[in-house]
Amino acid sequence: MLVVALAVTIIAAATLVLMATRRISNVGQIRGVGVGIYWDKQCTLPATEVDWGLLDPGDLAGVTLFFKNERNVNFTLTFEVGNWTPAEASTFLTCDWNYTDYVFTPEQVEPIQCTLYVALDIHDIYTFGFDTVFIATEV
Repeated sequence: MLVVALAVTIIAAATLVLMATRRISNVGQIRGVGVGIYWDKQCTLPATEVDWGLLDPGDLAGVTLFFKNERNVNFTLTFEVGNWTPAEASTFLTCDWNYTDYVFTPEQVEPIQCTLYVALDIHDIYTFGFDTVFIATEV
């Protein structure tokens, strides 16, 4: 009886360890070129990084950022994701947004949802990092 109880305890401990190592964490840097990026609609809390928290395979995490046209011209936005650490992380992680090419007029503020998807088959990545740059282009 003692041997069976010991075997169950070891299996349970191994399962807990495996689940813990599947979680990944990240704080991603963000930068605006010609556009202000904020956490609030009043544009008082600048956003310079996103803490995606602990994520599991299959997770979809999202944040809402407020983008402000701080220039005197109309513009549209593009974004680039790069500088992945480790480089293999880009195979299993997808960063996206819900922006649809509308034109920002001077002083206009719009909320944009940014999402990060973790592939179900992610492996051997326990922490990661990447940079996101949002670029305003005059129209």
